[in-house]
Amino acid sequence: MSRLDPTSDASPAAPAQIAAPVQIVVVAATQVRLGRLSALIEAAAFEVRGVARSIDDAVSMVIETQPAAILLDLSAASGGLELIERIMARAATPIVLTGASALTAREALALGAVDVVGEEAEALGPGPYAAELISHLNVATRVRVITHPRGRLRDHAHLRAATHRADAMVLSSTDDITGAPMVPQRLRRPPV
Repeated sequence: MSRLDPTSDASPAAPAQIAAPVQIVVVAATQVRLGRLSALIEAAAFEVRGVARSIDDAVSMVIETQPAAILLDLSAASGGLELIERIMARAATPIVLTGASALTAREALALGAVDVVGEEAEALGPGPYAAELISHLNVATRVRVITHPRGRLRDHAHLRAATHRADAMVLSSTDDITGAPMVPQRLRRPPV
């Protein structure tokens, strides 16, 4: 009769689970900047889920891909603040600012961005800058964000304004044949 050694592990080794890479969307004003930021963070087990240069493309991409975080390098003049507001209104996602967007950090943080990698980090060179980006993105992916009420209110205001403009266009149109103002069918009175 053999005795089992209580310190030995008789069970087969469990397979190691490989963690999926953290998915990030990168938004910047130029293709060169998009490529540089993407290369810096992909080297650190992040997956760049998508890149965008415009506000509309970025919003669509975030809604579609649902990344863990967004790396934003878009100045206020290029729509950086508007993008933060729209993202936080539609698909609240942690946003880390860098480059041009870091210049308006106070306003961006008030709109819902969660962290800033300042210009001083980039001035240290590619290695330290990449380390800063990675550190800030790792923290940001663990932050729980909520839909920002200011963005939701502005979205509703834009929708109401667009509906009002469409209604006004219908009422101000003229009939091509008679030149008389066109009245929507539901507002026309039956002939007497």
